[in-house]
Amino acid sequence: PLRGAPPSLLFLLPKPYTPLAQYETLFDWYTSSVAGGGGGGGGGGGSDPPSGARAFVRYAWKPIAYIVAHALLSLEGYAAAALCLRWEAVMLAWIAMIFACNILYAFDFYRASADPAYRPGNKLVAG
Repeated sequence: PLRGAPPSLLFLLPKPYTPLAQYETLFDWYTSSVAGGGGGGGGGGGSDPPSGARAFVRYAWKPIAYIVAHALLSLEGYAAAALCLRWEAVMLAWIAMIFACNILYAFDFYRASADPAYRPGNKLVAG
C-alpha cells in the first residue's frame, strides 16, 4: 500500500490545476471534491481550480486522507489474506463476502446509471 502512495499523491494533488481536471477519477467519485464541487471540475464539470493557499489546503487534505484510508484498508486485506492461509473457513467466508459485495455494488451502479436523471458522483457525500 505504501509504494503507490507517492505516485498517487503526485497525481491527485496537482490534478485540479492540469488539463486532466475535466476528467473524473475514482478519487473524485468517492470524495466529490472535484466533481461538480468546485475545485477542479471532474467529470466534465469545468469549474475553476481552487485558487489561493487556503483553497488548496481545503482540497489537499482530501487526497492525503484518501491515500491514508486506502493504505489502512489494504493492511486489513493483508491481515485477512494471512488468516486465510491458516484457516479454510475464514478464506471461504472472506471470498463469499467480497463476491456478494461486488455483485451488490455492480447492480446498484448499473441500475443507477440506467436512470436518465443519473448524475455521476458519490451519493453518500452529495446527500
